[in-house]
Amino acid sequence: MTRLHQEGKINFLGKSQTLPRESNISSDEIIKSLSSEEFPFPEKSFDLSNDKINVISNEHFLQAFNKNQSITIQNPIAIAKRLHEYLLRHHNDAEIKIVITLRNQCSLIHSLFAESYNLYFRNQKSINTLEKYLKEGLATGKNGLFSMYYYADIISVYTELFGKNNITILFFEDLKQDIQKFTRPIACLLETDEDFIVEALTQQKNSKIKTESGYKTPAFTLGLFISSLLDSRMISRFSKKIRNNALIKNAYHMTLKKVADKIKLSEGKNVSHLTEEDKERIIDTFQLSNERLWQDFAIPREKLIKYGYLKNPSQE
Repeated sequence: MTRLHQEGKINFLGKSQTLPRESNISSDEIIKSLSSEEFPFPEKSFDLSNDKINVISNEHFLQAFNKNQSITIQNPIAIAKRLHEYLLRHHNDAEIKIVITLRNQCSLIHSLFAESYNLYFRNQKSINTLEKYLKEGLATGKNGLFSMYYYADIISVYTELFGKNNITILFFEDLKQDIQKFTRPIACLLETDEDFIVEALTQQKNSKIKTESGYKTPAFTLGLFISSLLDSRMISRFSKKIRNNALIKNAYHMTLKKVADKIKLSEGKNVSHLTEEDKERIIDTFQLSNERLWQDFAIPREKLIKYGYLKNPSQE
């Protein structure tokens, strides 16, 4: 997306932290406000292009938790309604298409914990190991950390709000096993060359490292330490002034953050593979929701079984 934006082929509104900081500061603030009920409802409109496709790409719209000093639970369905209300209020005449990418829950729970460990879980004693995170998530169900994994519920709301014909469902597993099935719909929506999308996705780097035993989280850096310090209660009033000052924030991201992110304070943490028992518990928890993916949205059941969303009947 960043490269398409830089080449003038699309107007990429977010994640704007992947763009030069001066390009989309206001869009970044709007997206942040929309992705959490803790923030005031944004009153500004996006600076949309009239001759290019405008794109927002942000997994926080579907995330079940956010971090503002400490982890807070949020409802992805409420965020969907918030996004719809904002677009209705500010961009009512725009043609809106929604793309949702799914990944089987066993794989995503494991990957997200490792990827986001430093940002969300490191300093949260109740969920600072994969075992604790899994226990908490499965125990709280649709009202807790794992509400984001009830895919059928979330897709149903987006379908109701934006219309079934405006929803495209993609599978992360296709990206790994049959990439054209993943890239072709994106290229069509963006009206761009599919080979370009394939090249961009295959060159994307992952911040966590795969190991024989599971994953190794990204190293804890000075940049992450500064971010956690700015989120701390001790200096929240002072740090809020910094975060709300576009000039200071821009200067930090353009210079200091690049240096701070390279200074390691500690190495990454090993996160072991899920046990077979854990995988079975996860699949059992989301079985009914995943059944609705083929019942309500015509996704082939064989595909859901192949990619680990549903139990294989022969193994039951």
